[in-house]
Amino acid sequence: MIEFRRPKIVVTVHGIQTTGKWQKEITPYLAKHGLIPYHLDYGWFDVLRFLLPWTRNRRVRAIREELRELVRITGADRISVIAHSFGTFQVMEALQRE
Repeated sequence: MIEFRRPKIVVTVHGIQTTGKWQKEITPYLAKHGLIPYHLDYGWFDVLRFLLPWTRNRRVRAIREELRELVRITGADRISVIAHSFGTFQVMEALQRE
């Protein structure tokens, strides 16, 4: 019997005022251990946008939708997340709203 293995996905999310260079740097290490890296890169997010609640909420909604779509497309029953700073905030808010 063929056993179907669900993908082991590791999502990375960077913080504000960065483009998340570290995300790309850990890709080989994750792959070496059979993990599938998926980098959420929303571009440069400055402090002013961070201070405005509606721009923060827009980012949280976008992350939530992207994570939902990732799970739907891959069939993963769970994902792991590595996040930094504002990335952690976005993921935690998205999970709370889910």
